[in-house]
Formats: sequence, structure tokens, C-alpha cells
Amino acid sequence: MINNIERAVNYYQSMLDKNFIEAESCLHPEVNLISPFSNLQGKNDVFEEAKKFATALTSLEIREKFSLDNKVVLIMNLGFLESESSLRAVSFLTFQDGLIYNIELFFDTSAFGPK
Repeated sequence: MINNIERAVNYYQSMLDKNFIEAESCLHPEVNLISPFSNLQGKNDVFEEAKKFATALTSLEIREKFSLDNKVVLIMNLGFLESESSLRAVSFLTFQDGLIYNIELFFDTSAFGPK
């Protein structure tokens, strides 16, 4: 059986690979997303937002990963289209029934503002 860290890494790797079927299979039906840009509930809304994210994603480096009980923290460098530098981000994930139930993203939003 896949553990929570493996599922979390698989989710983000699937997003990088544009493997949306695999990425969607990692999400709980009642998943929540909290980020500097959105606060969404439900698999359909969260997954639509995740696909937008994945479309722009060009690279992913997971620098550190931690797990305790049903919580996982990933510290990542993310590369995006039309960006020369990577974005440092933290994803705090909560799992329920072996699926991602809550995603809370932390990153500096100034990278997406006017240059």
C-alpha cells in the first residue's frame, strides 16, 4: 500500500508529467485547497485549479519531505513557463482514507506580480 509521502510526491510528479488521471486519483472527493490565490472545496473545483497550475509547471524539485500521522509537508522548488527563476513553495497536505483531503500552499506571491 502506498504511504502518504509517496502519494504526495506522486500527486506533484503527476502534475509535472501532465498525467491528470493519476493526479486526480490522489484526491479525496471532499478535498480542500487553500493558497494565496484561492480557497476551494470539492474535487471538481480543486482539480480544475490544479490543472491550471500543472499547465504552467515546467520543473519540480522536492527538496525535503516530512510526514507525521496523516500530515505531509513538501518543500519544493517549482519552475513555470515564462519564468527564469524557480519558486520556493511549501505544500502542507492532510490525508483521509489514503487520499489528499487538504492542500495548503505557501509561497511568495510577488513572483506573479508586475515586473
